[in-house]
Amino acid sequence: MAGVTSARDLGGLLKESLTVRDAINRGEILGPTMYMSGPFIQKQPYPGTEQFRWGVDDPKDARAKVKELVDAGVDCIKLPDQDQMTEEEIFAIVDEVHKGGLTVVAHSHRPEEIRKELKAGVDCFEHTGLSSAPEYPEDILSAIKERTAQMNLGPVYWTPTVEGL
Repeated sequence: MAGVTSARDLGGLLKESLTVRDAINRGEILGPTMYMSGPFIQKQPYPGTEQFRWGVDDPKDARAKVKELVDAGVDCIKLPDQDQMTEEEIFAIVDEVHKGGLTVVAHSHRPEEIRKELKAGVDCFEHTGLSSAPEYPEDILSAIKERTAQMNLGPVYWTPTVEGL
């Protein structure tokens, strides 16, 4: 009613998120078009967050968790804290998401995360430019330029978070 036509809800409870999205789509409640990720996929959930943050033990577990979300009908997958995951786990997640025809949205605060994300093929980089890394090393900027030049891989989205330092 205020002109918002679509929004993403990243990192919510699975059943509840999809229930709201689907009720909006059926016209049962008013709201913008919603794109839901369901729970985050990360190495280790923070205590008390296990319902909306799913931890992974290894690449096989990572694929299984992603497949569960894809099969449930989420619109994308959200990853925080990739610098705590192995490259094999990140590659498994991105591969499984892409097999499901979805995109990977990742927290991208720290340079180590961004390097892994670019290498693995993450589609959307969120929260770049926070105080933890307001500027990025030249190797990251070069890698972003190289990736965006490969249009056959699809677009790359870069979403900075602006804050007072």
